[in-house]
Amino acid sequence: MHVFASRIGRLLATRARTAALALVVVAAVGAAYASIPDSNGVIHGCYQKNNGQLRVIDPAVSSCSDSETPLQWSQTGPQGPQGPTGPQGPEGPQGPEGPEGPSGSTAFGGFMEVGGGSEGLPDALATIGELQLPPGKYAIFAKITIDFFESDSDAERASCRLIAGSDVDAGRLGTNGGGDVTNGVISLTLLHEFAEDGFAEMVCTDFGGIDSPDFADAIWSDLRITAIKLDSFENGPLLQ
Repeated sequence: MHVFASRIGRLLATRARTAALALVVVAAVGAAYASIPDSNGVIHGCYQKNNGQLRVIDPAVSSCSDSETPLQWSQTGPQGPQGPTGPQGPEGPQGPEGPEGPSGSTAFGGFMEVGGGSEGLPDALATIGELQLPPGKYAIFAKITIDFFESDSDAERASCRLIAGSDVDAGRLGTNGGGDVTNGVISLTLLHEFAEDGFAEMVCTDFGGIDSPDFADAIWSDLRITAIKLDSFENGPLLQ
């Protein structure tokens, strides 16, 4: 009976050692499996040059012998060629309407080749040309050429004004006495907002109604009035 109990004890001890060894092997295999492939997706192996045997290793815990050739390959293969273009998908629904964009600039212009006839510029300020404009904000430009044709006068003087509503720009050509001005150009500019249809007018005079001094009569030509419609403008005094 004692001998039988002893054999039973040895058998149980052997089985316990075997179970412990199996657990160690399983743990080692699990650790190796967890690190193959490595963190970069690369699989490492060793090729036995003598018999062609290939084995997979974890380089963190083992390495190839002198009779083996190290090999490595990626678990993810190289990128394949681009496939053909797929068919066009159905047209999507129309999107919401976007906000209205800013309006572009619009230019209006008028040109008169020759004016005045035999009487030339008016003796007193009077309109010699005008440009009709629809409501809006405008930058308005005017240019006129003046020629004095009297050689025996005391002086030459011409004055013109560009008028749009209550906004006025004025210019003058010549002298009040003793001048020898024969011709020149008057250029004028202003900003104005029309609340309704209106006119940009050019009014001029050569002061022919004044007897003393005797101002030379003048004729005008090449009158041009141009207006550019703007989205907005600021009109104020110049900085000093």
